[in-house]
Amino acid sequence: MTDPAPGFAGALDEAAPEILVVDDMPANLKLLVNLLVEQGYRVRPASSGALALRSVAAHAPDLILLDVRMPEMDGYTVCRHLKADPAVRSVPVIFISALNESTDKIQGFAAGGVDYITKPFEPAEVLVRIRTHLELWHLQQRQAQIQVELERRVRERTAELAEANRALQSSEERLRLVIDATSDGIWDWDPRTDISFFSDRWYAMLDYAPGEFDPTHVNWTDRIHPEDRPAVEAAIQAHFDRQTPYSIEFRMRAKAGDWKWIHSRGKAIERDETGFPLRVVGTHADITDRKRAEAELLAYRDQLEELVERRTAELAQAKEAAESANRAKSMFLANMSHEL
Repeated sequence: MTDPAPGFAGALDEAAPEILVVDDMPANLKLLVNLLVEQGYRVRPASSGALALRSVAAHAPDLILLDVRMPEMDGYTVCRHLKADPAVRSVPVIFISALNESTDKIQGFAAGGVDYITKPFEPAEVLVRIRTHLELWHLQQRQAQIQVELERRVRERTAELAEANRALQSSEERLRLVIDATSDGIWDWDPRTDISFFSDRWYAMLDYAPGEFDPTHVNWTDRIHPEDRPAVEAAIQAHFDRQTPYSIEFRMRAKAGDWKWIHSRGKAIERDETGFPLRVVGTHADITDRKRAEAELLAYRDQLEELVERRTAELAQAKEAAESANRAKSMFLANMSHEL
């Protein structure tokens, strides 16, 4: 004996499926209703196509068993009406008819039916086909729900990404404005791969066109003055080891071969689990004019100190001469007094 519908309903975790049975022959209608009720289905009978359409409009069933040959409105017409209604077009329709020609079946499928059972029918076959199409319909409904949920999530995620992109663009624009408003060059370095980024201002600071040489650590250190290079490497290593902030002044060779003083500052903003830096970013500031002014100030100071020392020596000599003259005068007056 075929398993009753409650077992199937349990699989859906819902109430027993509801089936609309449409047949103008009372005997056939009663036979199908009793067969389905015995299996635990909820059943609604309808003795005509018009009654079936009104019943569906009031409340959509889970499946429809529809006789083909009925007066006034045949099953094909009823099915076309159902499939024209977006609210119920997904409800599966199984035709039941004594017509067994291929053209009849093709017409049924063309009208929107999902299956075709010929009379006289075998009850077990009817139940198996009903169960199969209810399962398929349930899976389709679930798939449609999942699709709706996925589309909702896609819309939400798209909105989130659009907002994040707008925020990123705004942040990048602010950064660009800040960079443009300053005279500093920007650098970004991955110590693992030696892949770097030098801003246009970074290149221009050394009189190069943007991208005129590859932005690598090697190309950077090669342009550092040989006398300054050990201190720079030591400062970088100290920062890598978390000892000190990275901030150092050194000389770099410009395109024409002249030397420019640079104040370089940076920070490791990303490290791996061992603490090794994965990304280091920073700035270059051209301090050549400041260094030149400091050198000129130092030379002027040295000149002043030399002048002060020279003037002090002259004053000391003048004082000594004055004191010597005073002593000579005193001795002369003393001698004159003695002679008198």
